[in-house]
Amino acid sequence: MLPLVSADYTCVPLKTIVTISPTEILAGQDFTITASITNKPSNSIVSAAVVDQLGYSKQIVVGTKDLLFDKWYFKFSGISTAGQYTIKVYLTGYDNNEASGTYPFSISPALDVTFSPGEKTTQYVGQDITANYIVNTPNVVPSCTITSTFRGQPLTLNYNIVPQLAGRYNVVIPSGQITSSGELDLFLRCEDLSGAYGTVVKPTVIQMQIATLGVNLELPTGVKAGDERTITITTSGINGQSLDVDQIVLTIRTPSSGTTTIQCYQSTCNSIFVHTSGTGVYKYSYKFLVSQSYYFLATARSLSLSSDGASGSPPGTEQSVAVGPGPTSCGNGQCESDKGEDKTTCPQDCGSAHICGDQTCDAGETSSSCPEDCGSFPWMYVVIAILAVVIIAIMYFLFIKK
Repeated sequence: MLPLVSADYTCVPLKTIVTISPTEILAGQDFTITASITNKPSNSIVSAAVVDQLGYSKQIVVGTKDLLFDKWYFKFSGISTAGQYTIKVYLTGYDNNEASGTYPFSISPALDVTFSPGEKTTQYVGQDITANYIVNTPNVVPSCTITSTFRGQPLTLNYNIVPQLAGRYNVVIPSGQITSSGELDLFLRCEDLSGAYGTVVKPTVIQMQIATLGVNLELPTGVKAGDERTITITTSGINGQSLDVDQIVLTIRTPSSGTTTIQCYQSTCNSIFVHTSGTGVYKYSYKFLVSQSYYFLATARSLSLSSDGASGSPPGTEQSVAVGPGPTSCGNGQCESDKGEDKTTCPQDCGSAHICGDQTCDAGETSSSCPEDCGSFPWMYVVIAILAVVIIAIMYFLFIKK
């Protein structure tokens, strides 16, 4: 609470208590005056003025009355020049506008700092978030801190402040701390440790949009073996707006044949994918050969946004297509594996699963029943073994028995 300033009048004694907020005012900083006045006529209008040392009024403000208490509030916009000033409170309509109270105060020189997101008001998930500030007050190296909110909620971020030339500082927030899109507010608070320019500069805020490079993968349904269908990749930027990208990689994985990669870069995308410039839509024709599950993942890169994106939910998750058997053609004399035909499903076209002479020793086949697939019985080794036993027996009786 600040000191009581009082003034006595011939008719009715008046008392005014004046407080100022904040208690330390920096040049250019808005501030508020609160006046509590007792014994004031009900028809009086309260005004306040900021007067410099030469007696000139810098600002005059009509007060706003508190409906519950006998208080008046005066909001002053920032005064750019530091120095000593006086607050004077006036009661209009009472004693010829004589002042009912005065209060001296000072305005300190302000630390002048400009905070900016640079050229990128929109930045993307997966890249470093950058901003910069410039200390316009000469010969001052302030201590500055960054606080932030994301989607309106406080968020603690790790950051680095990198000094540049001419009082410029770059702020770098390493990637990986924000993983989804939304509005990011950064607050800069700087302190002049020498005390020559006040304690702090009021927090300065910049707003930027954090966005993801959207990659949507649309897969066909009701696919049968042998079908040739279209895979559609759609890429988007801020708020889902269509965005052409510089690189697309489509990976297709199957249990039977492993992983296949289809990729393009800039101009080659138009020769691999069906694409109309400016739409962000890329279409690829793919033939599903056999009945099995197929797994797809699309990734994209935008050089202008310095951002990568991936399909799936969450991004980077494979999406699958279950392919059923194709239309039956068993019996047409052609073993069509793309329609799911093999020795088991269609022996008429692909041959019996247990046919002798197919170079496979199938179950039920032996060297006796199918030497072509399983090899002949090793009779030579049997004869040699018998002869060896006979020779050993003869030697036993001739030499050892004696």
